[in-house]
Amino acid sequence: MRVAGWIGLVLALGCGVAFAKDAKDVSEARKQVEASMLIKGTITIDTEGKVRDVDLAEQDKLPAQVVELIRDKTPQWRFEPVVIEGKPVMAKTDMNVRVIAKFLPDDQLQIRIGGATFGALNENDVRSSGKFSVSACPVVARRDYIGGSVYLVLKIGRTGNVEDAVVEQVNLGVVGTEKQIVRLRDAFAKSALRQTRRWTFLPPAAGPEAGAEFWSVRVPVICSLGTKLPGYGQWGAYLPGPRHPVPWELGSEGLAFSPDAVPEGSVHLAGSGLKLLTAPDS
Repeated sequence: MRVAGWIGLVLALGCGVAFAKDAKDVSEARKQVEASMLIKGTITIDTEGKVRDVDLAEQDKLPAQVVELIRDKTPQWRFEPVVIEGKPVMAKTDMNVRVIAKFLPDDQLQIRIGGATFGALNENDVRSSGKFSVSACPVVARRDYIGGSVYLVLKIGRTGNVEDAVVEQVNLGVVGTEKQIVRLRDAFAKSALRQTRRWTFLPPAAGPEAGAEFWSVRVPVICSLGTKLPGYGQWGAYLPGPRHPVPWELGSEGLAFSPDAVPEGSVHLAGSGLKLLTAPDS
C-alpha cells in the first residue's frame, strides 16, 4: 500500500468519537471499529459465468493494496450465467465492492472484500420519489454531530407505497458503552424508518419483475451531520452493527451481497443483478 494510503487507514481505524466516560467501555468498543471504502467499476462475465474483465473506476485514487486485493480475488469468482431467450450470453454490468480493513487481536491488519452488488438501475427497476433529509436525523445526532449509516429493506406494494420496512443494519461513527450504542442505533433506525415509510416508488412497468405482487428494495440512509464524508478511495471508520433478518422472502442475491455494498443515494432491487456463486473473499 502506498504510504499515504497506509497512514490514512491507520488514522481511520484509530479515530472515533468517545461518546462514553468509562475508558474501559470505550476501549472495548474501539476494538470493534472497522474502516472501509466502496469501490466502483464494471465487470464482464462470459457464457460460463467466469470473469472476463474487471475495470475499476478512478483506479489512480485507490490504495495499491486494495487494487491488488480486487485483482487477486475477482478472477476466482464464478457467477450464475446470464441467459437470454434460452441461451447463455456474455454480460457486462456495474459493480460495487465494499473493502473492509480491521486490526485483529494480534495487531495484524486484515483487509478483505466484505460484499458486492452488481447491476445498474434501468427503466425496469423500482425507483424512489423520496430523498433523505438531514432534518430527519435523530435529535441526538443533530445535537452532538454524530454520524451514522442505516441500511433498510422496504417492501413496496403495487401502488408504489411502502407496505413494510425493516432496518437491516446500523453503523455508527462513534464508540461508547453498550447501552449508549444500543440507544443510538435505535434512534437512527427509528428516524430512518419514519421518513422512508412516507416515500412512494415507481414500480417496474415492464420486464420480468413487472408482474410481482410486491418488490423488496434496499435503501442506504447516511447521516453525516457536520462530519466530512471520506472521498472516493479514502478510508472511513465506523462501528459496525449486527445484521438483522428480513421477515419476508427476498429474491436470490448470491453469496456476495452485503447491505453496505449498496451506494448512497441508490435504490437496489433485491434479487436483481448478477448472482455470485462463490464467496467474494475466498
